[in-house]
Amino acid sequence: MTKPLSADFVTDHAVVRYMERVLDMDIEAIRELIASETSYAVQAKADALTTEGKRYVFKNDRVITVLLTKNRMSHLKRLRTGERHG
Repeated sequence: MTKPLSADFVTDHAVVRYMERVLDMDIEAIRELIASETSYAVQAKADALTTEGKRYVFKNDRVITVLLTKNRMSHLKRLRTGERHG
């Protein structure tokens, strides 16, 4: 029996193109949304920006990653599992 491959061989580029071409997601619109939410913080030379449950991390005047805050992660977990806040 053949051992299943991990998905590590699928590049981020391939994932983005799949989202764009197969799922018909507008990647440039997402890029513009991120830019509109972060441009002032990047121009101010901030290291990060936390807003609306998201934490944008900057390096060399670029957005390098987007994380979820702990509260946002907890909220999404409750939604996925059907738990009630309380």
